[in-house]
Amino acid sequence: MCIINRRRRAKKRAWIRSWLARREKESVYHKLLKELSLEDHETMKNWIRLDKDQYHKLLQLVTPLIAKKDTRMRKAVTAGERLTLTLRYLATGESHASLGCQFRISHNLISSIIPSVCRAIYQVLKQQFLRFPTNQSEWQEVANNYFTQPIIILHIFISTVTISFMQHTVIYS
Repeated sequence: MCIINRRRRAKKRAWIRSWLARREKESVYHKLLKELSLEDHETMKNWIRLDKDQYHKLLQLVTPLIAKKDTRMRKAVTAGERLTLTLRYLATGESHASLGCQFRISHNLISSIIPSVCRAIYQVLKQQFLRFPTNQSEWQEVANNYFTQPIIILHIFISTVTISFMQHTVIYS
């Protein structure tokens, strides 16, 4: 007697979920950001924490480092989508799952996009904003400012508290 083992075949999974495939038409980047950049600059600045000019300048700087090429299988996530996604994450701290639904990008891909874009931003802005002292006089200036800045701030704070105590008012700054 022969026993025939019938194997149940697992359902084939789609290469990409259907709702993710509509990224180029329905995502927050392709709808909302485009509208905000044309119509409401203030809301755009509030949403990604950069104004239109700052955003486009940063995009221009990081695009060579974060752009990916399309394949035969699918279109790549654009540099603009990558930057916007990362800025939104940095601005809000939203979960990858939440960002995935908004931008229509899988949470697995988001977990690799954010660190790579952060590295690219650091790479292009470090010379302009993170300058280290290179000689003795620059180090001396850092040392002098290190001790005087906190003392000045502490003095202002103590003066404010003293004045407010004398006037029996609370000063919020």
